Amino acid sequence: MFLAWIPPEERRSLVGRVLERYTPATVTDWARLDRELAAVLASGFAVASGEYEEYTAAVSAPVLVGGRPLAIVNLWGPKGRLPKARLRSLGEELRRAADEISSTLSRSSTTDS
Repeated sequence: MFLAWIPPEERRSLVGRVLERYTPATVTDWARLDRELAAVLASGFAVASGEYEEYTAAVSAPVLVGGRPLAIVNLWGPKGRLPKARLRSLGEELRRAADEISSTLSRSSTTDS
């Protein structure tokens, strides 16, 4: 999730050259990962289903300050309770919550200066 907001040239140095496989659904190809990260940037949230643990699903949205990720608002649980169609609508809600947190933090950082 954080990687989507990190410049592409910095991604490999943060992660390493090899993308480790955790499950059969784990993305291990940099070209595919770059495409998925572009989609995350466009939507403002990331959806994962079985990529780290086969039985879990998750949706995340970044808290951005100065255009850089500071934190993540995340929801995860069993895939049976979080089907992909539901994750997309939850992603929109998490993105709105993360945007509100980002705005609050940005306002407080400018008033603290």
